[in-house]
Amino acid sequence: MTNKNSDKRGFTLAEMLVVIAVIGLLVAILAPVLDSALSYERYVACKSNLEKLGQAYATMYSTRRMNKLTGIGSLGSGWPKMFQPYLSSSASVVCCPASGVEGGMEQASLDQYYNEVYIGNNYQGAMALSESDSPFVWKLSQTQFNVFLNAPGHGKGYNYTGYQPDSNPSVYYYMLEDNAWRGGGDMDFWDVNYKIETDGINVVITVTPGYTGYTHNLTQGTGPGKKILIADTKRKHGQTVEIPGKGIASYGINTVADQIEPGDGDKILLMDYDYITVAGSQYDETGDRANQLNERWRPDPNDPTGPLKFARHMRKANVLFTNGTVRLMNPDDIHPENPENCTKYWDPR
Repeated sequence: MTNKNSDKRGFTLAEMLVVIAVIGLLVAILAPVLDSALSYERYVACKSNLEKLGQAYATMYSTRRMNKLTGIGSLGSGWPKMFQPYLSSSASVVCCPASGVEGGMEQASLDQYYNEVYIGNNYQGAMALSESDSPFVWKLSQTQFNVFLNAPGHGKGYNYTGYQPDSNPSVYYYMLEDNAWRGGGDMDFWDVNYKIETDGINVVITVTPGYTGYTHNLTQGTGPGKKILIADTKRKHGQTVEIPGKGIASYGINTVADQIEPGDGDKILLMDYDYITVAGSQYDETGDRANQLNERWRPDPNDPTGPLKFARHMRKANVLFTNGTVRLMNPDDIHPENPENCTKYWDPR
């Protein structure tokens, strides 16, 4: 009697290789399509965010006018809080969904906050809450922090390769090495630690457990005018400071937009940008315009043709105009370094 299964055989090596090659080819074909679809989805979401911000701006302007208040008041890094009462959606509307994928977001409320160090009774200096300030400061996502906690040697066994954002970029940590001022130390980064939490507008800083032998203070600013927010942080684990009104944003506001009425369609109100303000107008009187143009618009002066981090959508940026429309613009076409662009897009008159 013949076994019916005797003629069955498995795939040959050649057949398996063909199948693998076909699968690899399909992945290679589909990957750009899927990536393009995701990029388009992020562009549409960003455009929607800006449209909502445009509606909030118009409502705010008309509300102030009804109350016989002139304009909308001075605009600057506090604009997200100013807009928030007129937004029905969450605070995340001030962030481009592509900013965590293809670029950074300004930590608008942390640019003036420092950890100052005393060795003995002697002031040594202050480290900004920024991973770019010093090799003695690490920024960790929640996922990275969880791995760090389980690393041997109080963090010495943790292989830090830079900040890696996870699915919740609104929570992260700054880990500081307390021996920075002596040019070395054990480099365990388990000395002074701060947890950062934001809802997109407000920020909460919490002192997390660390093991330092020195005295540290959390301050706002440095020098004689500084404000000590938490003194001797090594004894204040769990203590929090809430910073209202700023937070994380990846849209920048035209710093003289308060002088432009809604309805002027050729004037820029907001744009998808790495910083919370854009000093684009030649009428900007903050004194920071040249610095922003040099360091923010073109962050690498040695590569003037390189792609801009904030040109997140097909190498272009979403721009909200004061009439509420959003257009995808080539950054060079609105670059405020060009006087014609200043007059056409940025200046209030």
